[in-house]
Amino acid sequence: MKTIILVSVGILQEYIIHNIEQLLELQFKNIHIITEKKYFTQLSKYESVKLVDADSLNIDSFKNIFTVVLKVDG
Repeated sequence: MKTIILVSVGILQEYIIHNIEQLLELQFKNIHIITEKKYFTQLSKYESVKLVDADSLNIDSFKNIFTVVLKVDG
């Protein structure tokens, strides 16, 4: 099963909603959206989509991952 992660921070981009609808139409089941909590109500009609509050993520762990990747690749 593939995991799909869509990210929209700052403002909820309209293309995110189009992507969700297309992915659901194509029978994708494991869809996650990272966005601000204030947009959860706009996305609540997509019951099978997991919503992740962007403010709840620990970005320090991402910084460490990307630093390692850049050192290896660069």
